[in-house]
Amino acid sequence: MDMQMHQQLSTVVTMLASISKMVDAYEFNDSKQETMTTLEVQFPTAEDVYVVSPKATPGALYDQLHARLSQLWAMLQIVSGCGFENFQAYRGDIQDNYLWACRMAAAECLDLVRTIEVLERPATTASIN
Repeated sequence: MDMQMHQQLSTVVTMLASISKMVDAYEFNDSKQETMTTLEVQFPTAEDVYVVSPKATPGALYDQLHARLSQLWAMLQIVSGCGFENFQAYRGDIQDNYLWACRMAAAECLDLVRTIEVLERPATTASIN
């Protein structure tokens, strides 16, 4: 495994560890819905594209988080164990784009956790910095 690929995988694993700790330490409660107009989500490379609906509940966001984590887990199976040999057979640009997709999925998951935290705060207006 070359150094750049190792760094990309390491970044994804670190993000997943952070997400896992945040999710484990957090209680999701759909009954705490803040009044808000919009809540911007800072997905990588699409800053002004995604906005969470004012009707979104922490439970709905948690469902999306669970789906993305399940997808990311499946994606990472391709680059671990015996699957790594097959992964290395692809061109470098395909490997880079695949790992970029994994990193973006991990970043989206982290952003979803932060968004859920904002919605669960006992404030009147939600915003993410």
